[in-house]
Amino acid sequence: MKGNNRKPRAQTIATVVWSNIVRQQYLLGITDEQLCKILEITSRTLYNYRADPSALTMKQLQLVLDKMGVEMETLLII
Repeated sequence: MKGNNRKPRAQTIATVVWSNIVRQQYLLGITDEQLCKILEITSRTLYNYRADPSALTMKQLQLVLDKMGVEMETLLII
């Protein structure tokens, strides 16, 4: 029996949310440095999120919503 090659659902959702955060960053003209300040993270952590966004916390999502003026629905668009 072959193994299941599908990503876990949580990782897929995290990837969608992260992609939409990066999209909003681009649309709003926010630099990586500014995004780090919004998320209250270091540039190294930002780099790690790009490789694996599953560590993004609910607090950080709320910071994005509050400081970038983005609606939750915007982050969930596939």
